Amino acid sequence: PSPRNHDLKPLLKPGANTLAIEGRNEGALAGLAVRLEAKLADGSRFRLVSDESWLCANEAPEGWQKPETPPSGWNK
Repeated sequence: PSPRNHDLKPLLKPGANTLAIEGRNEGALAGLAVRLEAKLADGSRFRLVSDESWLCANEAPEGWQKPETPPSGWNK
């Protein structure tokens, strides 16, 4: 499959945001690479790239949507 692009601007709010990606593997090899680029209100640029620090879980724990929720039960 080809990479997919998504416009997140309508979903972002000033301050902290949580970025979550749901994926399923149906038995084949799979991977995930993420790059988010944003121009902030003050003109500066923000860039986020997925790396080994990203976390995953089979089931999303309670409160995962809140940026201040500690990543309990998530794996690298």
